[in-house]
Amino acid sequence: MLNSCPLANGWYHIRANSGFVRVDGDRLVVDNPQEVGLVFYFQRQHGCVYHILPATGGSVQADGSYRLVAQHGVGPQNWVLTQRGDRYYIVEENTHPNLGWTDGGGRPGPNHQLYLNVLDPNNVQGAQLFAIIR
Repeated sequence: MLNSCPLANGWYHIRANSGFVRVDGDRLVVDNPQEVGLVFYFQRQHGCVYHILPATGGSVQADGSYRLVAQHGVGPQNWVLTQRGDRYYIVEENTHPNLGWTDGGGRPGPNHQLYLNVLDPNNVQGAQLFAIIR
């Protein structure tokens, strides 16, 4: 069953397949699967669109290299959340083709970075699904 806008405003953890998402410097990375990652504030804007704000400050943005980063001094970027089962895919608003959060894979740690990649809503890959946990 598809439920696109289930999250209330509030603090959440984000978990990729191999670990929790946290901020390392300005980059969003997947780290030790045994440790709970940094919390992110999800702030609903309209419809299924959210701002995602790390506890360290700033907002989650896509940089010019399609890396996901926490930037300061820039207005928040809009992200569309869509639920698939107990996980979500997260797409940058108004991108064609859809650009979605993607776990680059590999061993958890500071070099295991998240980035944007083309996302087909009819064929979402496991690396593009994230658990959002209160």
